[in-house]
Amino acid sequence: MPARSPRSAVRLRLISAVVAVAALADIGVGVAVLTDRPAAGTAPAPASVTDDSAELADARRLLEARAAAVREHDRAAFMADVLPGRGPRGTQGRLYDNLKKLPFHTFAYTLTDTSGPPPGAAEWLVRVRLRYGLRGFDAADVSRTTYVRLAKYQGRWLIAGQQTDGPGDAEIWDQGRIDVVRGGRSLVIGTGTSRERLRDLARRTDRAAEIVDEIWGRSWGRRAVVLVPSDTSQAQRLADGEGELGQIAALQTVAAGEADTPPPGTGDRVFVVPPNFFGKLTPEGRAVVLTHELTHVADRESISGNMPIWLVEGFADYVGYHAVPPAPPAEVAQELAREVRKGEVAGRLPGEEDFSATARRLPQAYEDAWLACRMIAQRHGRAKLLALYRAAGRGTGTTEQIEERALREVLGVSTEEFTAQWRAYVRETLG
Repeated sequence: MPARSPRSAVRLRLISAVVAVAALADIGVGVAVLTDRPAAGTAPAPASVTDDSAELADARRLLEARAAAVREHDRAAFMADVLPGRGPRGTQGRLYDNLKKLPFHTFAYTLTDTSGPPPGAAEWLVRVRLRYGLRGFDAADVSRTTYVRLAKYQGRWLIAGQQTDGPGDAEIWDQGRIDVVRGGRSLVIGTGTSRERLRDLARRTDRAAEIVDEIWGRSWGRRAVVLVPSDTSQAQRLADGEGELGQIAALQTVAAGEADTPPPGTGDRVFVVPPNFFGKLTPEGRAVVLTHELTHVADRESISGNMPIWLVEGFADYVGYHAVPPAPPAEVAQELAREVRKGEVAGRLPGEEDFSATARRLPQAYEDAWLACRMIAQRHGRAKLLALYRAAGRGTGTTEQIEERALREVLGVSTEEFTAQWRAYVRETLG
């Protein structure tokens, strides 16, 4: 999803099967190095009476050496400061193997803790800022908070490991062994997934990018990183625990930089969630899903926080369905068609609450939104649909104000008039 204040879902109906697909907004993707937090009401540790400057300098040296080893592909240097023992060295060795597979143009740690460990501590959990960028995909560096556990060994601090089950910024390379496939305009990173499947996703993502170019234009980064977690629990960690992923096949997230809003060209992440829905989709369904998500990657920089969500999601569906041969609307929007045949038509365009991942009429919300955008393109032309989208994206004020001004400016109608036209179109198209 694009960078929006509210979370949203994205749903795509796939030819012969009903599939609900959620795309959650404002989910940053970072590095899953997480920490134990003190329980509520726990008294803070006593102030350190050790030489904090020396301890902090040791921690900085460890982190700087580790980052340099990643950049220089030096496994021996990466492992030199790891605590002895099968557990730490096995885990850190696997982490290095994962990081080596990725095309970093930047990889650096900055210690953000300002005080050392408690006196006499044998372990020390340090808070770190990781800054990294993937060559060819991240035009601006991604910046994430991470936690690294240090342990005292023979008088010096060594890296004991990381935690991946608490609060923090999550990355797929901490979730298990990764494989990486590079497409023409895509980088696909997966855990527990065959390289054949990753190559297929790279091909489909490259094709999706071509379709987005044809409809949206070429004024976007024109590339994306696709993450393929092995299961829903991994996806949940990558999504930082936000939202219910039970109905999700794919979602788009923003790999934000230092600012809340990523700069133009920042490589966005699209990730699919097997084995739930995405793994069960037809080839046509996968094409629609990926094209929908790439549309969100392309249009992110054109969207305001209060832009009407029916326009955001309806437009992504409109582009997504260009990835497959045309099908009758009643076949694409089967859930909505059943309601229309019973004389039921929504009284308003769908809003934020209708796109919640747990909304009762989630499929119908996407179908309503898609038909609204389809109607605009059919009656006024694709150029007008794009103009409306961009006008709404530039809008300020409340969602209702943005919607009203954009509809009047581009189509010459009020929200009330447009809603009446859309309701009649839904009846005519699906009745």
